[in-house]
Amino acid sequence: MFDEQDAENLTVTEKNRKAMASRWRDLWIRSNLNQDEFAKSLEVAPSTFKNWISGRSCPTIDTLLYICEKHDISFYWLATGQGTTQKAVISQPLDEALLTEIVEYIDSEFKFEKAKNKAPLIVKIYAYILKKRAGRKASKEENTAEIIDLIEVLKSAV
Repeated sequence: MFDEQDAENLTVTEKNRKAMASRWRDLWIRSNLNQDEFAKSLEVAPSTFKNWISGRSCPTIDTLLYICEKHDISFYWLATGQGTTQKAVISQPLDEALLTEIVEYIDSEFKFEKAKNKAPLIVKIYAYILKKRAGRKASKEENTAEIIDLIEVLKSAV
């Protein structure tokens, strides 16, 4: 069901952190604020934001979701770089049950991984399932099967 390209796109790597860092820089530049002002607008410490734009770390899933919701930023775009920055790319509200399930599986399978490494993984799995869901009716069983398949691919890639 999933190939090596899926595993590469969903694995938290320096390359993927750097790609997300580039999107953070893009948002910051568009804001016309200085770096510290932009960090404060996101409600994070300036040093935290500096780590995000350098690719040294990524926000936690909770922080990412909060920022996307509050600032009308597309969760899908921030996670994958696809689509537009505006939240309108995802027409339905965030599926809290699906996110909870993804977080629970990630936490159980990657117990010792740091939160900064889990967050981009959770975001990408969520975005991937939403994209797959566009072509089918939402189903908890299919979502769960896709989550498990993706995690198995990721575990074998690590």
